[in-house]
Amino acid sequence: MGQVDYRLQAVSINSARAIYALNWFDIAPGLQYIASSLKLQIVQLGIVTTGFYIGLASFQLFGGYFASRLGNRKTETLGLLVLGVSVIGSGFAPNLGTLFMTRLFAGFGSAFFFSPALGMLSEIVPDEKYSFYVGSFNGSFNIGAAVGVLGWVYIDESLGWRIGLMIGGILTLII
Repeated sequence: MGQVDYRLQAVSINSARAIYALNWFDIAPGLQYIASSLKLQIVQLGIVTTGFYIGLASFQLFGGYFASRLGNRKTETLGLLVLGVSVIGSGFAPNLGTLFMTRLFAGFGSAFFFSPALGMLSEIVPDEKYSFYVGSFNGSFNIGAAVGVLGWVYIDESLGWRIGLMIGGILTLII
């Protein structure tokens, strides 16, 4: 594999990592609108956001297991597909139960992306460059998180929380 080839692939993985992170945090600016729209209390909003982390935490080990069976590329692609579709589904959620389930599945998808994406980096990046690309991978998460929190303040305010979540999910499917 040529140098440009691995760099382009690494940029693609890190871009996916930024979009992945965006979907962790793009719900936060919309919580006030979600509460109003679905008539939820603070505790119920906590249940919604916790759903994502339950899915993420409970499936991290499975993400690594499936990557060892199916391969990193297939597993991370599956993770991004589940994440994207689930986040889009969150935008259509008519009630607390549906929103909780879509966020739970978004967490599942996220768990299937993280470890396999790191595994892919280890497969494509030369050993002497690996630390730099892992640092970039981690930095990409922070960039995506910042865009999700700060950018979605404006998106949710102007387009609504439902459209905001759908945009995040569509970006995930595109990447």
